[in-house]
Amino acid sequence: MVANNEVQQSALARIDAAHAAIRTLASDGPVRAVLTDAYVDECRAWVRNEGDLENALWPPLLPYAMMPWHSPQQLRLLDADVRSIRDHPTSDPMTAVRWLAAKGADGRLWRGGLFETSVKARALAFATTREDWTVAFDVPLPSGRNVDIVLTSGDRSYFLECTVITESDEDQEVHAAWTKARKKDPRLLLARPGPFDTPTSKGASAYYDANRFYIKIFDKLQKDGDRSRTQTSDDYPNLLLLSCFPVFGSPLPFSPGLGWALSELFSRQPNMGSVKTMPPNSPVTDISLLAFLRSVWPATALDLLECPGRLSGVLTFNCLGLDGGRINYNANKAQQLTHLEMACLESIFMPIRGWETLSPSLTTASPDTA
Repeated sequence: MVANNEVQQSALARIDAAHAAIRTLASDGPVRAVLTDAYVDECRAWVRNEGDLENALWPPLLPYAMMPWHSPQQLRLLDADVRSIRDHPTSDPMTAVRWLAAKGADGRLWRGGLFETSVKARALAFATTREDWTVAFDVPLPSGRNVDIVLTSGDRSYFLECTVITESDEDQEVHAAWTKARKKDPRLLLARPGPFDTPTSKGASAYYDANRFYIKIFDKLQKDGDRSRTQTSDDYPNLLLLSCFPVFGSPLPFSPGLGWALSELFSRQPNMGSVKTMPPNSPVTDISLLAFLRSVWPATALDLLECPGRLSGVLTFNCLGLDGGRINYNANKAQQLTHLEMACLESIFMPIRGWETLSPSLTTASPDTA
């Protein structure tokens, strides 16, 4: 294991390099509002006093700036994109920047904000270069909730809601137990299922993944079993922009559970798969939509079967990169999409802005457009 003072010196050198890049940003920009000189100095002091930097919880924005594959140009572009979203006349400015100040324990807030900012920036970049398209953010709905993005061309609007699925609470507990144990024995490896799982652990399992996808999607279609508390439009296509963004735990972007869940959601309900009864003590878990709804909202399960008809399709993302799209051919009439419309929407969210690179292997040259 590398001596702790060497780790500290390396971290301090990277902070110094990041600080130099941060100082090139506009003083009134959203990134500088978080990474002030005083805050960076506090982080330097924390690094000097922290005894286990390798397992410490860093505030996410500073490590983002410290990564050598994030150039000053990329940092300026991120700052400019967040500013453009924050200052858009339809945005909630507090929501637009809150994620930047996420603490070390707020990894989900950081990833949710990073993803939402990424897709909003792509939508804004698309709409500002086309006279026949407009974009609005944080649009209020009759339900009292709002939708993240509304893209409009002529008399046709598309309501787009962002959501991120990360590692589960169970994944986090197992990871925390492994991290604690490896302080005594750094050679310990993490495997699921393994010695850090409890007897009641549900993962790692594609069946468990399917149920987690159901929960995430139904939170947008309704809230707590109440169909009136929806984040969808009655009159226009609704699409879910779903980012699978785990740092550890299940490989959610590639889990067959995602395909199973979407197949059930987009099939006519109830179907034969959802009314079957699994034999007692069967090793195969019933992951049909009706079985899920009966387990979570038994009183309204049959009523809630109609909710997926409001969903026109899903765009899935592997972290920040578009992975693919799926149309709901059984959507309600007002929510039906053509293949041409889906191809157009995919083309909007395919190109990355240039600051979304999460590892050196994905780094691409990006122009300094800030």
